[in-house]
Amino acid sequence: MNIQRVDGWRGLFMPCVVGLCLIGMIGVPAAFGKSKGHDQLELGTQLYQEERYAEAKTVLEEATRLDPGLFTAWENLGWVYQRLGESERALEVWENVLMIEPNQTRILNASASVYSDEGQRDRAVEYFERSVKADPTQDGIRLRLARILTELGRYDRAEVHLREALRDHPNNAKVLVRLAKNYEAAGNLRPGIEMLRTFLSLRPHRHVLSLGTFRTLSEAEGRQQMMRSRYRDIMNSDSLMIRMERVGLSASQVYRLVFESVQDEDHGQTVCRRLQAQGHWCVVVQQLLPSAAEAPSLETDEMIRVQQVLANLYAYQGDLAFRNKQFSEAEQAYRDSLLWRPYHVTTLNNLGFSLENQEQFEKAIQAWRESLIENRRQGLLFQHVANAWYQAGDFEQARMWYERVAAADATNQEVEYRLFEFAMDAGDQPTANRWLQQLFADSEADRDWSPRIGNSFIRHDAIGPGIEFFLARLQVSREVDVTKKEVARLYTKQALAQRMADHMDLAMVGYQQALVYDEWNQIALRDLGWVWWTQ
Repeated sequence: MNIQRVDGWRGLFMPCVVGLCLIGMIGVPAAFGKSKGHDQLELGTQLYQEERYAEAKTVLEEATRLDPGLFTAWENLGWVYQRLGESERALEVWENVLMIEPNQTRILNASASVYSDEGQRDRAVEYFERSVKADPTQDGIRLRLARILTELGRYDRAEVHLREALRDHPNNAKVLVRLAKNYEAAGNLRPGIEMLRTFLSLRPHRHVLSLGTFRTLSEAEGRQQMMRSRYRDIMNSDSLMIRMERVGLSASQVYRLVFESVQDEDHGQTVCRRLQAQGHWCVVVQQLLPSAAEAPSLETDEMIRVQQVLANLYAYQGDLAFRNKQFSEAEQAYRDSLLWRPYHVTTLNNLGFSLENQEQFEKAIQAWRESLIENRRQGLLFQHVANAWYQAGDFEQARMWYERVAAADATNQEVEYRLFEFAMDAGDQPTANRWLQQLFADSEADRDWSPRIGNSFIRHDAIGPGIEFFLARLQVSREVDVTKKEVARLYTKQALAQRMADHMDLAMVGYQQALVYDEWNQIALRDLGWVWWTQ
């Protein structure tokens, strides 16, 4: 599909009206502030929000046919194609828009995101850089761009973008942490540590976010005074690798050297990663296995230590495979680890995660159940079990497990929202309202959750109860403006339904009610004018 042809007068008139009524966002008016494809655009967008992508595709394609200059319709159509797995078609649609409007940042960012998801990171960088050049104030986009540049090893270029973001907002914590990670990846440790110290001075209560990176940088620079000399010798030189390559070690010698590092949970994974990178992983395991096989001839403590090392090695191997998204290899490594250390809670949990990522939900649930038998205090694991039942399509089991999560953790808003959705699906409005009351017990919930709750009411054709809920929230909300906008949006949706049913009087009342709560609601202002004109 292409949009290179624009009707003559419409193509000339478009730049003149953008500043007056935001036509650049929705297309160009026909006779009275309304483009030909506007109704299809609005309906298609609603279908997209309701995740009814196939229907949205048909409606939005009709919108672009009626008005090829309707840029928002093209943008949304691209996202529909992407959701339907037609990424190439989405990129083609957006590329055609950019041929006409090359500085449309939303389209540039959308294209970059899809290229990034498809693994074409060089193309993603190209489009993100075009976007920030068109609008240099996009700090969030600069962060995404910098992360990709760091992954590509273009550290200097990543630093340029991060410094640009810090120029106007020098205390932006996310940018400071990203810049520190960029320094770490480049091996430039001292500036990275200074960046993290700046971050910690600004956000001391958020220290956990940077603790792992801070510790890694500190140890690499040699500031960790408690590091054992044996471990430091192994990590700062290749003595272990050199000996293994040139001399060859007995099983007991390999065991003793590796055990010195692997028994320390903080350092073991780094050592094992280094061994694997040097191609020595199998050598270590193969030479340890005979020691384990000879366990009866070993002292009891020695036997236990050999098994512990093997279990750790296999577990770390599983962790590395999991990070590389090699989930079947991770599963096998975790199972090998459990042979030497059965019923280990963390390994069972990770085995469940690797199975979940292979969509083997029942096996994942079984692994997690074994873990729960070993440690019944793992409340967080309930949610993973619930998620697995949900993905497996057994919504009743999922609902029961989500309720267990909510009972164990009254602050888990994501679970409360999911239970609200279950109640809405069942048409149980009182139960839905009860979960909403729990969710909105947090004073921050209005800002974070109102749009999602509003979309749910719309998706379930429960706009009336939605309006009642948000009107009640106005009495207690700390985010009054957010709540008012949600009331206005629901009134607007209600009015649109009345207008589509040709009930113009009711539609007019709905749009007027929307403007009571949001006097600058563009859709209500535009459509109310259209209703008046048709009357």
